[in-house]
Amino acid sequence: MADVSRGGIGAVSQDVLESREPLLLMFPPVGAGRGLDASGQVLRCVRCQDHYAVGVAFDRPWPDGDEAGGQAVWTPGYGREAAAGSG
Repeated sequence: MADVSRGGIGAVSQDVLESREPLLLMFPPVGAGRGLDASGQVLRCVRCQDHYAVGVAFDRPWPDGDEAGGQAVWTPGYGREAAAGSG
């Protein structure tokens, strides 16, 4: 994952994702924080050498006070799974 804001995430994917493809992002708990599942859709997917830079908009803004971090796992189209990494 590259960055997270209230409106969405910037991430890295090994797979190409289609524009407007629905995703379910699962943020596992970190430390004393709690996990969060967030639905969204792909806004952009651009090839960058050996990976894709992906922009995802959340369907609803990220709630205030929730602490989810580390590594997100997404489910493109609510079907196949891919992990979003930071590298």
